[in-house]
Amino acid sequence: NICSGVVMNEEGYVLIPYCTSVIGADILYISTGRPNDPIFESTYIGTDPTTGVALVQVENLNLKPAKFADSNSIKVAQSVIAMGTPFGDSEKGTVTFGVISTVNKALDTVTLDGREVKIYIMETDADINRGNNGGPLVNMNGEVVGINSLKVSTQFNEGMGSAITSRDAINITRSLISSGEELSPFLGVYGDIVNDITNGLTGFYVQRVASQGTADRAGIRPTDIILS
Repeated sequence: NICSGVVMNEEGYVLIPYCTSVIGADILYISTGRPNDPIFESTYIGTDPTTGVALVQVENLNLKPAKFADSNSIKVAQSVIAMGTPFGDSEKGTVTFGVISTVNKALDTVTLDGREVKIYIMETDADINRGNNGGPLVNMNGEVVGINSLKVSTQFNEGMGSAITSRDAINITRSLISSGEELSPFLGVYGDIVNDITNGLTGFYVQRVASQGTADRAGIRPTDIILS
């Protein structure tokens, strides 16, 4: 049960794959890979099962947090490297090289409480495996543009490596620190964009409304068109 993680800030918060938090372990251990460092015990903070990540905190970790790039600036065909430790102590760091194939790909999924939500990912041909799962996907400047996700790669994108964006990783970390859970915005409407060419208007045509959701409580109903 070895995986990789990313140090998110100077307070010792480390983002790791969700799978490590549900294997029944009483304690999650963190190794820095530095020769003279001890094995650290971590405190479990929270989980976002939708994107397949969890957050732990390690006291006295004394590691500089990763430097993050704006994932909105990532372009198709940009070179990236997936980093991780797939073989534990025998090989403490490996990299796989690839290019970005798709940016901001929307995937439909369902939260644990039954809400239908979208997550946005980037695809790469860099190999994402069990060992570098949770590790950083970095650009050629060594800046983190995404977090490798084996969950997304196998559940939605078999054959392609996938990563949640650095922007989402930062936002998820903030939510987990403040509340212990990822607070995903949820309007509760399903439909599509429609255009009125004659009047030059664009709106969202409501096909379905989630019961007891925000839109339902606000009085929005199927066949409504939301203009703003």
